[in-house]
Amino acid sequence: MIRYPRSLLLLLLVVGLSSGAAAAPFCVVDFAGERCWYADYDSCMRAAGNQGSCSVNRNEMVAPSGGAAYCLVESWKTDCIYRTLAQCDAEARRRRATCIAR
Repeated sequence: MIRYPRSLLLLLLVVGLSSGAAAAPFCVVDFAGERCWYADYDSCMRAAGNQGSCSVNRNEMVAPSGGAAYCLVESWKTDCIYRTLAQCDAEARRRRATCIAR
């Protein structure tokens, strides 16, 4: 069996993750850039802490359903059924999700 140095294995892991291999629907955005590693909005917000924010990775979100202007985004669905951002935000707080404009 071939043994590789730990530093090489760590480098390969970091390169693999930064190349989008681990893309998920939610991204932490902070001083270090954008990291799309989070399957749900709650875990993204915990990771962002006070130093960053969370955004939706539009390349990985579930295809939207509905035709309204604002969409509630969760890891398993995207519902575009809200006519106002206020309506969407209220539901997003209740469901620990986030909203985007269509």
